[in-house]
Amino acid sequence: MARANTVGRRVERILAATTLPLKMSGRKRVSIALALIPLATLSSATIATRAVLPNADRVPQLDRYVGQFQINVTSVLS
Repeated sequence: MARANTVGRRVERILAATTLPLKMSGRKRVSIALALIPLATLSSATIATRAVLPNADRVPQLDRYVGQFQINVTSVLS
């Protein structure tokens, strides 16, 4: 694969590839969807759990970070 004399042929083969990927059967699509549903449910539950602030009384301490910050001579982040 790393030989210099085969690079041209490999590039030509890649550029000439016009075949479409094989079509997936309905049964395979359903099985993939059924396999992904528990994973999607678990990940969304994890994200929703982390979105809740456990210490809502600590949020005002973040006020000191609100404002404008100079990144360099020409850029200011608000």
